Amino acid sequence: MLDLAVAIADHTARSDVECYARIASNPIGQTRYDLSQAQDVPGDEVVAQRAAEYIRLRGDILPYKLVCVDETVFFEDVRSCRVCGCTDGQACPGGCSWVGPDLCSACVDEAQED
Repeated sequence: MLDLAVAIADHTARSDVECYARIASNPIGQTRYDLSQAQDVPGDEVVAQRAAEYIRLRGDILPYKLVCVDETVFFEDVRSCRVCGCTDGQACPGGCSWVGPDLCSACVDEAQED
């Protein structure tokens, strides 16, 4: 139950930044969010900034990371293993390495069984 609650909180935090932060212009084509201003309702910027702080505190455990440039932020997906979910920041117990774009060395045998 705790894992489900944490997963919901992780998803909600990203959604709050996306919903309550103003979308900033970006010539590269990647969606960026301006945390310095709310979209419509006074107080929305606080929701977005608290969500961004939650994301920063969760760090390497999330399947994405929040990249900050001043008050403008964007999300980058974090590489994870399709079998066990380990990431660059949180490897398998005993360690592992990448053997494919989404497969770690600890899960090669299990992936071949699929």
